[in-house]
Amino acid sequence: MARQTHRVGRQLRVAPLVAADQPAGALGVSPGNQPATVLDHSSRYISKATLVPVEVDQAAIDSSGSGQALVKLGYVRQLALQPGEVATVRNTLSALADASAQNRDFSATSPLWDLLTSFEGSPMPSLLPSAGDLATVSVPTLKTFGQALKALRQQRAGYLAANAVAARNSPMGPAAPIAAADPAAGALDLATARRLLNRSAVGNAGFEANTA
Repeated sequence: MARQTHRVGRQLRVAPLVAADQPAGALGVSPGNQPATVLDHSSRYISKATLVPVEVDQAAIDSSGSGQALVKLGYVRQLALQPGEVATVRNTLSALADASAQNRDFSATSPLWDLLTSFEGSPMPSLLPSAGDLATVSVPTLKTFGQALKALRQQRAGYLAANAVAARNSPMGPAAPIAAADPAAGALDLATARRLLNRSAVGNAGFEANTA
């Protein structure tokens, strides 16, 4: 038996097997010089492929930060917004509102605040805004809100930690709450405040990675 290989185009062809077992002299030739018989049914082809990476220009797809509705919805829900937090962040960021596109989203009359307020507390999932409602909110706007919320929660957790220490060490009891600046502070304990701060940190990091 003999086997040959040939490269044809982008396929590797294995030549058909041949048989060289004809009786000597059957074709009128001397032994050792008898022709081989081609077995056509034994032909095989092995397909070849070349894998190359596909590069997509994300900036060309979404340069404004709009879209990615499901990512934004997951991010806002992960923040676990508490009653009063959106209003506190609005008071901080609305002072930055100017003519720029992003800061206009933070004006006191921006629809962003009502949209985010609807996520506060523990609303029924069926009553939450749809992902499409967040599609037009730019990614930089949500990132700025998330950073401001994290700063608020960090300040709150620090205050409650210091207040807990003062309560243990002072016969006068804990210091006055900061409810005027942060309405949600008076309704939270230190453990909850730290848990919410962790949710902000993890949520911000995940949103940054998912929208990079």
